Amino acid sequence: MEASKHSRKNLKPKRFLAFLGLAILFWILTKFSKEYTATVDAQFTYENVPEEAVLATQNEGNVSFDMMGNGFEFLLYKLKTPTVTIDVAEYYDTNGKSATVPNAELSRIITTQLKRKLAVQNISLNMLVIPLTQVVSKKVPVRAVTELGYKQGYKLVDKIIIQPDSVVISAPEELLKDISEVNTVLYTASEVDSKIEGEVALDFTAENNQSISVKKVRIIANVEEFTQKQLTIPVGIENLPVGTTLKLLPDNITISFDVSIKRFNSITEEDFRVYCDYASRNVAENFMLPLLASKPEGLLNIEMSERKIDYLVFK
Repeated sequence: MEASKHSRKNLKPKRFLAFLGLAILFWILTKFSKEYTATVDAQFTYENVPEEAVLATQNEGNVSFDMMGNGFEFLLYKLKTPTVTIDVAEYYDTNGKSATVPNAELSRIITTQLKRKLAVQNISLNMLVIPLTQVVSKKVPVRAVTELGYKQGYKLVDKIIIQPDSVVISAPEELLKDISEVNTVLYTASEVDSKIEGEVALDFTAENNQSISVKKVRIIANVEEFTQKQLTIPVGIENLPVGTTLKLLPDNITISFDVSIKRFNSITEEDFRVYCDYASRNVAENFMLPLLASKPEGLLNIEMSERKIDYLVFK
């Protein structure tokens, strides 16, 4: 008997709590089922931006408005901010630099996307103006950034070849004006004794609505073994007045240079022309400067044995 009385006594608070919970639940359902007019904050997202333009940085990100709904809907909107998607291309003015959505159209968009039977009211924007920045394209050269070490006697024959040697960058005009060239990432090689061919990435990150025509280029460097060669070249004279006899001291000059072993025998005295300009002579000290008028391509470290040529004039 005592156990039975004790169990009935313990049931009373449990029943009370159950009835209290049901009462609160019915109150919440009744309260949240009622229709209210409240302010909702929504977030803009933009799509279908025309290819020739990009969104400017100062575009509207949010909008607020009044709408009628039940408490559950407003609770949902508080927990997760609704988004309103704007089709930019539909409202883009090709003669201007913006897209404009009138207030009435904005109301229709919000109402449709939130699936409301009644139009929203008191939109915080009289109209939605979407500033756009024009995208332009510019062709700029590519510069190879390298650190190359060669074996003893080996050298780069000519400048490094880059394929393609230029790229097209598309970006908002204000960003593009500061770009004059694009570098490669650093390309390194050591103990080089043969032709270099390889791909290297461009040191360019496409951001802020930028794009680039290629992301990698090919670099080619012709490397050959070099040796030194010397040739004795006669010195000519130009602008010598008619009737003037002149003797150059010396009348030959030695030219030394580095040349690839493959071309060593093909380079001769006939490939060079050295002359002095009588009109530019130093009259006070009786000397002229030797000038190298022509030489073969691809020679390195060219030096002439004389920096000035003395002369005698015979009358």
